[in-house]
Amino acid sequence: MIKKLSILIILFFSIKTYSLNKDEAIHLTRRTHFHLDVDSYKEIKKLNRSQAIDYLLARVNTKKKTSEPKWFLEYKQIRNHFMSIRKNKISKEVYQDVLNSIDIILSDLDIRPKLKKKIKNLASKKKTLKKAINVLNNKALRWAIQKWWYQEMITTTSPFTELMVLFWHDFFATGYGKVKDPVLMMNQNDLLRQNAFGNFGHLLMGIAKDPAMLIYLDGNKNTKKSPNENFAREVLELFSLGEGHYSETDIREAAKAFAGWGIDRKEGIYRVKRKQVDNSIKNFRGFSGNLNGSDIIEILSKEKQTANYVTKKFLEYFVMIDPPKEYLAKVSNDFYSSGLEIKTLIRSAFNTDYFFQAKGTLIKSPVELIICIIKEFGLEGINWQRISTITKRLGQSVFSPPNVSGWKEGTHWINSATLLTRKDFISRFINNYFYINKKKAKKVNNKVMNSESIDMNTLEQLLKDNGLHWNEYLLTAQGNFDEKERITLIEKILLSPHYQMR
Repeated sequence: MIKKLSILIILFFSIKTYSLNKDEAIHLTRRTHFHLDVDSYKEIKKLNRSQAIDYLLARVNTKKKTSEPKWFLEYKQIRNHFMSIRKNKISKEVYQDVLNSIDIILSDLDIRPKLKKKIKNLASKKKTLKKAINVLNNKALRWAIQKWWYQEMITTTSPFTELMVLFWHDFFATGYGKVKDPVLMMNQNDLLRQNAFGNFGHLLMGIAKDPAMLIYLDGNKNTKKSPNENFAREVLELFSLGEGHYSETDIREAAKAFAGWGIDRKEGIYRVKRKQVDNSIKNFRGFSGNLNGSDIIEILSKEKQTANYVTKKFLEYFVMIDPPKEYLAKVSNDFYSSGLEIKTLIRSAFNTDYFFQAKGTLIKSPVELIICIIKEFGLEGINWQRISTITKRLGQSVFSPPNVSGWKEGTHWINSATLLTRKDFISRFINNYFYINKKKAKKVNNKVMNSESIDMNTLEQLLKDNGLHWNEYLLTAQGNFDEKERITLIEKILLSPHYQMR
C-alpha cells in the first residue's frame, strides 16, 4: 500500500512539473494564433507541453475557408485571351467576352468610383484594352488579393496555418509587381497552405515548379543556349542551403538542369519546354549524370545543410532571434532525421525550455499586429484598402515583399517612421472604435479600477491580473475612471511592449 502511494505521489508531482502553467499556456497560444484565443487557451492549459503541441497540430486545417471571389474566375477568362490582346488581334466575340468579364470584376471589387470609371473608359476601345487590363491588375486586383488573404486570416478556424503560410510566403518571397497575375499569386498562396505542415522536400519541389515563382526569378527564361542562373542561385541560397554553402559551379550546373522549365501562360501551369532542355552531363554536389531540375531539388532535400538552414529560419520566426547553437543543432537533427517533416520541426522547436523562456522576445509584424487588433476587438465593416495602406506604411505588404530575400524581421519592424505610424494608427483606431461602440458597453461590477491615475505600474498590474480579458475589462468596467481615461489606458496597452511583442 505504501509503495503504491509513493508511486502515485511521484506521478502526481511529475505531472505537475511538466504540465503547462498559465504563462506557458498563454505563450504557446499567442505564438500559434494571431491573438490570445480564449477557447484554445482553455484547452491548452489542461495539457502538458507535448500534449498541447499535439493538440494544436491535430487541429490545423490546410484547406482555405475563404472561397475564390467572382473576379478570380473572370480574370482567368480574360487570361485565356492574353495572347490575342497582346498582339492586338482581338475578334469582336473575344472583345465582348473580355468586356463582360471586366464588368463582372469591377462589380465585385470595392474600389473608388473614379478608378472604376478609368478602367471602363480604357476598355471601351480595343486599342486601349491592354492598358485597361494593366490598370485593373496594378491598381485594383493588387489590393484585392491582399483583402482575400486578410479575410482568410480573420475567419479561419486554423490561425496557426495562416501564420505558417505567412512564414513560408516570407521564406519563398514572391512579388506581385513582377508576376502581375493575381490568379498565379493566389494559387501560390494556396500551395503554401496545402503544404504548410507537410514535408519540406515536397514543398520545395512544388514551389520550384510554381508559375509565379518561375516568373519572379526568371526561371521560365532559362534555356540550354542562354542559361539564366538567377533561379538556380536563389534556390540554393534562399530556399535550401543558405549563403556560403554552395559554389559557383553548383549554380552553373543547377542552372543547366533547370533549363527548359517554364509555364503555360494561358492555363497558368508549369510545363517543360522540351526543345530548351539541356541533356548534357551535369556534376552537382557529388552527383553526376543527365540531371534535371527535379533531381537537383531531391539532392538538396537530402542535405543536412538544408535542414540546418530551414531550422534556423523557423526558429528565428517563431521562437527567438539568434537561437543558441545547441538548441539549433538539436532541432535541426530531429528535423533531418525525420526526412524534413515540418510537424517534427515544430514539435522539436516548441517542446523545449528554450521556446517557453522566449516569451515576449519577438516583435509582431505589421500584419500580425493589425490582424490581432481586428480579431481581439471583433471589428466588422473594415476598409480593406486602408488596412493594406497601413500595413504597407508599417513595412509589410503581403504579396509584395521588398525583394527575393523577403522582409527583415525583428527590430527592423520598428524604426522612427514605423513607430510613429503604429502610434498614429492605434490612436485613430481607439478613438474610432469607442465612437462606434460606446453604446455597447456592458457593466462588470466585480472589476473596478480603484486608482484615480493611470500610470505604467497600474497598467502592468492590470495586464498581469487580467491578461486574458483585458480588452473586455477595459471596454466594460465601471469605476473611478471615465471613458477618456479608459481610451488612454487602452492606447497605452496597445503601444506597450506587452502588446507589441509576442
